[in-house]
Amino acid sequence: MARGLQQFGAIRTFRDPVHLDIQVGPVAAAVIDTPLFQRLRYIRQTGLLHFVFPGAVHTRFSHCVGTMHMARRVFTQLFQEYRIPVAAAPAAPSAAQYVGTVFEVAALLHDLGHCAFSHSLENVRMSDQPFLRPMATIVSDWADEGLSAWWSKVIAEGQYAPPDITEHEQIGLLMMGLLFEGRYERVCDAIRSVLGVEPRVFADDVRAMVIGQLRPSARFRRDASQLVGRYVPRGTRLSAELRAEDLLSALHTLISGTLDVDRMDYLLRDSLHTGTVYGLYDADVLINAITLHAVDGGERTRVELALQKRATGALDDMLWGRYQLFSQVLNHKANVMLNALLAQAIPEAIDEASVTYFGVPRTIDDFVLFTDDRVMSAVTRASLQSGRKGTVYDDALVSRVLPKYLSAVSLTGKPRADTTQVAAERTRLIDQHCARDPSRLREWKTRSDLVKGGGLPHVVRKDKGDNRIEVIAPGSAGAYQVVEWTKSGKLPASVGLHHFFLTRGR
Repeated sequence: MARGLQQFGAIRTFRDPVHLDIQVGPVAAAVIDTPLFQRLRYIRQTGLLHFVFPGAVHTRFSHCVGTMHMARRVFTQLFQEYRIPVAAAPAAPSAAQYVGTVFEVAALLHDLGHCAFSHSLENVRMSDQPFLRPMATIVSDWADEGLSAWWSKVIAEGQYAPPDITEHEQIGLLMMGLLFEGRYERVCDAIRSVLGVEPRVFADDVRAMVIGQLRPSARFRRDASQLVGRYVPRGTRLSAELRAEDLLSALHTLISGTLDVDRMDYLLRDSLHTGTVYGLYDADVLINAITLHAVDGGERTRVELALQKRATGALDDMLWGRYQLFSQVLNHKANVMLNALLAQAIPEAIDEASVTYFGVPRTIDDFVLFTDDRVMSAVTRASLQSGRKGTVYDDALVSRVLPKYLSAVSLTGKPRADTTQVAAERTRLIDQHCARDPSRLREWKTRSDLVKGGGLPHVVRKDKGDNRIEVIAPGSAGAYQVVEWTKSGKLPASVGLHHFFLTRGR
C-alpha cells in the first residue's frame, strides 16, 4: 500500500481551451495514460468537418477530458462535500468520493469506443455486412480472459441484450473490460490504492453508469443509498436498494440524456473550434441549478433529477443551440456529402490489398491503430496508386472537388410516410438530373434527437409566500419553452433528414 500511496498521490492539471485548468485525479490519470484512451488523441471529434470549418480539428480525447470536468462540476453541485480522492489511507474514501469517482470516470469513458471517423464508420458496410462485427465475435477475437468471463456472466444472467448492430457504445463497453480486468497494471493499482476496492468492482459500477441497464456493485449501492438519504422526505419509506437505483438512474441520465455532461462539453467545444456562435449557453447558471428532488411517482416516491425554475431558460437556450449547431454546422451540405463518400471510400480502400495497410479491425491492437489519419492515408494511397484517380471519393476526399448538392427530405419518424416521401423525391431528381445514369444520384441520412433518454428534468420552484417547494412535471405547461416549441411543431424533438446529391459518375 505504501508504494501505491506514493505513486498515486498526485493530482494532475490539464490546460484546456474551453474550461481552462482541469484537475485529473489519480484513477482518471491512470486510465488516460493507457493506449486505449490515448488513441482518442488521433480521432477527431467532428470527423471531416474540418474540410468545411478548418479549425474543427479537436479530438475525442479533449472532449472526453472536458466531459469528465463537467461531470465533476455537476456532482459537486449535488454533493458539495465531494473532493477528488487521492489515497485510501488513513481513511477509506467517503461515499461521495467513491460514487463521484465512478461518475467522473464514466463521463471520461463515455466515448471510449469511437473508432476512426466515429459515426460515419458505423454506416460502412463490407460485403453487405456492418463494418463493426457483433459483440460476441469481438469478444472472441480480443481473446482476453477477464473480458470473456464478464461477457459470459452478463449474458447468462440476462443483464445485457446485445443490439443487432454494434456501435461505438458497445465497443466502449468491451474496452472498459480490458481497462479494468488486469491488462493495465497501473490502472488496477490506482483503483486499489485510491478507492480501496478491486478493479472488477469498480468496472461493474462504471459500466452500469454508462450503459444504465447493468447492475452495480454492493459497494456502490451502499454508498449511493447513503447519499440519497438526505433527499428523501421524513416519513417516506424507501429501501436502500431503491435509493441506489434512483441515484444511478439520475446520474446515468447526466451521462447520456437530454441534459447531460456530454452535450455540456461538446456544444461549447464545437462552437469554439468551428468559429461559430451556435451551441453557446450559460453553463454556470445551468450547473448551479441542478439538484435532486423527491417526486411522487404514484406507486412510490422517487428521487429524480430536477432543475431550479430560474435555470429553465438556460436549458431552453442549450437545446436551441444544439438544434442550431446540428442544422447549421454538422448538417452543412459539404459535410453531409463528405461523410457519405467516406463510407464508400473505406471499403474500397480496404479492398485494395496491394496498396493499403489496414483492414477491418479484429484484434484489440487493430482497434488501437484504427485512427482517422491511418484511414485517410489508406484512402489517399488507394486513390493515388490503384488507378482510382478521378473516382467520386478521390474527387471529394483527395482533391476536394465536391458533388452537386440537390435537396433534403425532412423525415417524420413514420416509416411508411417517410419511405413514400423519399421515393417520390428520388424519382423526381432522377428524372430531372440523371435519367441516363441513376447511379450518379447519391443519398445519406442524418438524425439528431433534441430530447433523448431520460427526457427533461423536473422543475422545482419555491413559493415565496409560504416557502413551499413546488415540483413541476417536465411536460407540464410553464415548465420549459422547448416543450411548447416541440408540441406546436415549431421545433422538432427529433430532426431527421434524407439528403440527395449528384456525382459526376464512376
